[in-house]
Amino acid sequence: AFGTIGFALFEWGFISFAAGALAASIASTALALFSRQIWWSFDPSLASLRAVAEFGRYRGATNVVDRFYDSLPMMVLGSIMSSAAVGSYNRSITISNLPDRLVLSSVFSVAFPALAAGVRDKIDVEKSYLHALGFITVVYWPALLMVAIIADPIVHLVLGEGWDSVVPLARLLALASVFFFPVVLTYP
Repeated sequence: AFGTIGFALFEWGFISFAAGALAASIASTALALFSRQIWWSFDPSLASLRAVAEFGRYRGATNVVDRFYDSLPMMVLGSIMSSAAVGSYNRSITISNLPDRLVLSSVFSVAFPALAAGVRDKIDVEKSYLHALGFITVVYWPALLMVAIIADPIVHLVLGEGWDSVVPLARLLALASVFFFPVVLTYP
């Protein structure tokens, strides 16, 4: 984020996003290598190819379905509505998904390996799943309600001026997202 903002301040335009993503990838890789110096992981090997293919098959299929789910409304709306209306919908999604990106994405990073380990160790995953849902709702629901309440200043801060038409739809989508909370744990 800092890289993208920095590049934008230097007037790199739309390239700021690509340069920021590249900077994030380099920083993530460097921090991972610094914190955990496991150099043998760079040795090419086909020893675990079957396990990788098994995991990749399910992970890849769910990723395709997830991307289709994200893009389907834009494709359908793009064929029946004006591009301005679709753009407003897209920006509304961006605003209403802020708690999802800030809260649930970090939960997924922890929940996926924890639930996978629980399944491998034959632990009662149902109890852990329900307990985790309780923790998510305590943080996620108030964050969504806050976005719905203060959508107007958030829109002006994130999108700038001229996006006032996004505010009511962002509020509605934030309130509708209250029912989205189980998805982040159901996915893993």
